[in-house]
Amino acid sequence: MVVETDTASFLTDGAPDVIFTQDKVYSDKETGTYKVSIKAAGAGDAITDSSGAPVDMNIGEGASASLLGSAKVTITNNSGKAVTTLTAKVTIPENLSIGDKKLGDIVQEFLIVVSPNVKVSVVSGEVSEDILETDVEDGAPAKDVTCKIYVVIKDTTVVNEKDSATMSALTAALAEAKLTVEFVASGN
Repeated sequence: MVVETDTASFLTDGAPDVIFTQDKVYSDKETGTYKVSIKAAGAGDAITDSSGAPVDMNIGEGASASLLGSAKVTITNNSGKAVTTLTAKVTIPENLSIGDKKLGDIVQEFLIVVSPNVKVSVVSGEVSEDILETDVEDGAPAKDVTCKIYVVIKDTTVVNEKDSATMSALTAALAEAKLTVEFVASGN
């Protein structure tokens, strides 16, 4: 059995995945001194499958999704057994500091969407439920499974009333976040 993954489209759309907004809270209007608060949020992308069909997923209040990209998994099976499951695991460095928070405090979950009926939610480092729509029998032609992967960002204050904070420091820290995506096919 061979499982090949193509994630060439990941993070190549140029669209923001995490949006930072800054609020100035004036502590003394006469002198103009202020404190800075910065919040992180997702881009608010619509959740769709690879054909563009809308997919209904409940991500909860105060969270928004950002499309990371598409992945195509090709399963070639000559194992003597049917491939009956395909799972995914997405991992981020949860202890990476983003302002006053850790990346794990900001990322709520990942959404893996194959179709409107085959969709899963998974937290960082955990293995997803099955995303294979139909089994791949032994000796059958190679099967492609295409999915979109979204990150769900909790609206989170990452800098809370500091005398100074820079957006560039936050985006530089976020650029250090390395995402790992693994797919595993198995059968019986």
